[in-house]
Amino acid sequence: TDSESPLLFREEDRFRTDSAYKDVLFAVLFVLYLVLITILSIFFFAQNQSTYGSNTSNTESEFLNQHFWRLSFVTITIAICNTFVSFLIVAKFAFYLIWFTLICSFILWLVYGICLLVLFDSVWSGIVILCIALLQLLWMLAVRHRIEFATALIVLSVQSLHRYKASYLVSVFGMLLQSVWAITWLMGFSYAVDGTSATKLVIFLYVIAFYWTFQVISNIVLTSISGTVAVWYFLYPTYTITKPVSGALKRSLTTSFGSICYGSLIVAVVQFIRLVVGMLRSMVRERSDNLCVRCIAACIQSLVQCFQDIIEYINNYAFVRVAIYGLDYCSSARQTLQLFRSRGFDLVINDDLTNAVLMLSCLFTASFTALIIGAISKYAYNDNSAETVLLWSFTAFAVSFALSISCMVTIKAAVCTIFVCFAEDPASLSHTKPYDYEFLTNAW
Repeated sequence: TDSESPLLFREEDRFRTDSAYKDVLFAVLFVLYLVLITILSIFFFAQNQSTYGSNTSNTESEFLNQHFWRLSFVTITIAICNTFVSFLIVAKFAFYLIWFTLICSFILWLVYGICLLVLFDSVWSGIVILCIALLQLLWMLAVRHRIEFATALIVLSVQSLHRYKASYLVSVFGMLLQSVWAITWLMGFSYAVDGTSATKLVIFLYVIAFYWTFQVISNIVLTSISGTVAVWYFLYPTYTITKPVSGALKRSLTTSFGSICYGSLIVAVVQFIRLVVGMLRSMVRERSDNLCVRCIAACIQSLVQCFQDIIEYINNYAFVRVAIYGLDYCSSARQTLQLFRSRGFDLVINDDLTNAVLMLSCLFTASFTALIIGAISKYAYNDNSAETVLLWSFTAFAVSFALSISCMVTIKAAVCTIFVCFAEDPASLSHTKPYDYEFLTNAW
């Protein structure tokens, strides 16, 4: 990077433990908002109970049979083992997996388009799909020389995460926290809308709380992983920081918590707008046959979706700077925009290639786990009920996918962090890890 680049920061600004609290107002607002939602949930629970009473059913589900806990333990164990194996496969064969995802994507679009033309006589739809297949082919040819660099980033990301294995625990903890929040929110929201005097304002508050809290938890994980990987990039093995994972997590929950709440609120509001626009479009499709009105509704929904993608994209890289330098959210976003101006196309290519291979890995891991658990349910426990076997397979798929995606998020965060650090200060990598620096520059 050029010495006059605005992306450069002083080394002493990194990983500071004495940084002031940033965006405190949004941290306080988030905590007060959660308190408000808790009070509303208690109020509506009491109102619901006084209306309906507490009728409970003692019907035992076939799903909760005597093998439930044993199969649950086996499911989680196999999911963890498969996720670990998929990590090794991604790190070892990332180059071939990226090519595989690109080629498969082109073939699927091509086959889909041909089927529409030949089997369903849908000419215009088939032509559109074939055009998408052609664009996918052109994209594959255009980015083929960037595959080595994306591969190098994935390999170094896995290497950095293996050095600080507690990073995976942060990701899994975030997934468990999101699960607890989803169950808590669902109970509160169901009481709020079922047999109570809940207004549209209350429903609005609940929906915003759902999106905001999910975003905050996800971004705490992202920021913690980014801070840990940045320590590996800039300091390891020349300098050592005791407990880098807990240090990064502590900064995410204290000095940088307000910035995380700020950025998460923006995404939550955009997600709510997208939800409303989607509902309005559904109403338009049901009540109007006007093609022009339907087209306008579809365009508005697409614009909102694009805006959400852009905001989330900026957030991913802005929180990397929050993790490293403890900046407030607005300063981090401005620095991220400068990074986009200088490296924008490289960012897009790298994200597309890495996201595809990580998602493919999660799908394969979850599918393999589902097959194993379905076979165990049928043959090991002599369960001849197709519904039960399918239910166990689906549950195993969901659990394994959630576990693998939460761990793959750590790789995604690590890839973003290494890209930002390399764009800002490649010299630090050459000083601390010359072999890795040569590996990355040769791929570049």
